[in-house]
Amino acid sequence: EYRFLMLDFVHVMRTHPEILAHFHKLRQFRDMQFKTIFNYLIATGRMQPEEFPRQYQNLLVRMNILGDFWISAAEIHSKIPDAKKPIYYTQILLESIYPLLTPQGKTEFLAIKNASENT
Repeated sequence: EYRFLMLDFVHVMRTHPEILAHFHKLRQFRDMQFKTIFNYLIATGRMQPEEFPRQYQNLLVRMNILGDFWISAAEIHSKIPDAKKPIYYTQILLESIYPLLTPQGKTEFLAIKNASENT
């Protein structure tokens, strides 16, 4: 319904400072949520600790880029039906953490992925 916002994302942000300010606050909140998830996964042995400084901070940047611009990319490149695009791109986003998981985390990730694909 509001897909047009994401298709004209940069223009909307440049021309509406109040939306940009709200978006920055939302981004900070999302980053905090992801950091909490990453810390939990590390603490429970499901995700590897960082191997170099800012590794997971940079992962957040990549995840945010995908989150911000997947609709534009899908409009240009994807032949997937519109109703299935959010699920497809959510899977791509979530799969970005797979290489960083421990063997236990990978096993659990694949179990969840397989279960969701069979529903």
